[in-house]
Amino acid sequence: MRIERASTRVFVNTGVQYVRSILSAGILLYTSRLILAELGVDDFGLYSLIAGVIALLSFIKDSLASTIQRFLSFYQGKNDLSKQCDILSNSLVITLLISIGLVLLLFLCRKFVLTEFLNIDKSRVEAAYWVYNSMLFMLFFTMQSTSYFAVLIAHENIVYTSIIQMTDVILKLFISISLAYVGFDKLVYYACLIALVPLFDFVCYYIYCKKNYTECKRASVFKFKPYLFKELFVFTGWTVYSIGCIVGRTQGIAVLLNRFFGTALNASYGIAQQVIGQISFLSTSLINAMQPQIVKAEGAKDRNKMFQLSEMASKFSFLLFAWITIPSLFYMDRILQVWLGEIPDYAVSFCRYSLFGAWMDQFTMGLGVANRAIGKIKIYSIVTSTIKILTLPFAYLCLKMGMSAVSVMVCYVFFEIVCSLSRIVLLKIESGLSIMSFINNVFVYELIPVTVLLLIAYICSLLIPDQFFWVTYFIVGLFFILSIYCCGLTRTEKEMTVSFMHRLKVKLLQIF
Repeated sequence: MRIERASTRVFVNTGVQYVRSILSAGILLYTSRLILAELGVDDFGLYSLIAGVIALLSFIKDSLASTIQRFLSFYQGKNDLSKQCDILSNSLVITLLISIGLVLLLFLCRKFVLTEFLNIDKSRVEAAYWVYNSMLFMLFFTMQSTSYFAVLIAHENIVYTSIIQMTDVILKLFISISLAYVGFDKLVYYACLIALVPLFDFVCYYIYCKKNYTECKRASVFKFKPYLFKELFVFTGWTVYSIGCIVGRTQGIAVLLNRFFGTALNASYGIAQQVIGQISFLSTSLINAMQPQIVKAEGAKDRNKMFQLSEMASKFSFLLFAWITIPSLFYMDRILQVWLGEIPDYAVSFCRYSLFGAWMDQFTMGLGVANRAIGKIKIYSIVTSTIKILTLPFAYLCLKMGMSAVSVMVCYVFFEIVCSLSRIVLLKIESGLSIMSFINNVFVYELIPVTVLLLIAYICSLLIPDQFFWVTYFIVGLFFILSIYCCGLTRTEKEMTVSFMHRLKVKLLQIF
């Protein structure tokens, strides 16, 4: 029954995130079009350039949120409210210190960044200062929201976070529309108003959490516990290392391609990264929805349930990614032609290899969450993240030996597979994961649906003209859902699915 309730919550939270992601993507695409039209190419580029420099630090915020949510969920599993209060109090201190430090450092460096580091037209330097200062304001309040956002995720309140995130997107749309009625510098106006959106988010998170969660009512920056501060800081440090290696690999590949082939291939690589970013939300939403449940199970000392949930997360994130990835591998050239018109050199190959590598990473993604739940993160982070960053020296050697640009992506795929498999070995050594259990519960149940998907996608690619490639996704989706239900679910998962669909049907009938 506990697994069934947990699974129902995961279904609901994942569905909410899918709806939010799709709506947000549509609105943001329209918003970008409005901003570009009103600001013009130069000012839009200036804003994007400065915002991009600040955004490089976003992985610190993500690392903090992930760490805080992990510890809160862990002690929720133990039903230890006092510890949750202490964790939140210390997290407030950490986020405050880091945000103040970052803002001061960036403020002191602003002259160098804007006049020496970045190439900005002298006539727009004053506007650039406004944009830069606005970005610092955004950074500060984005960091302050981190702890309260982590509280909501730990409580699995995905609905409220999605409402705030959608409101955030709508506010940005209204600000973009209002640009048409501004009579002074539109870039300065836009930067200043956009900077207020994170403040709005912070106020909403703060008020809601203080009103609804006991640990937030009791938490205070004055309830500082040095031993917890150290534990949180060390955990955050290893998380920063992990995410930093991923960011470093992504940017490092771009630098290698630029040095050996020029900017033309950077465009192709950038397109591949955009494709990955758009598709990844399918599996990311599922992992985000399941993560609190996995950590709570470990906190409750129910390791069997924890491994069961992490295996489910690995299986379903892999299958969800497969549904989009496999048809895309067959129709990538047509997809890019519809999207871009003119396809840059190597763009199709880069997209295919990037998708395949990311798909292989999903095979054991749930085990990464299991490792964070257990808390033995040091060795795991060193091994898995170092494997990922090894892509760069091997890619450099390939290019130095005169191989084509595709060799870089081959290295990327190879090390993604090695990293994915290394998680199984690490969890076996660190926490007693049964390798045979993982194979039986994950790999065996993935094999038939993926095989069916490959066959159907291949047959469709032969029979359906390229201009109707979207039909393939529909046909593949139908067969894929059927094959997953028949061959990809355990008996327990089938019972939970039927039960959930029945309850959903009853609720919909009550509404309509």
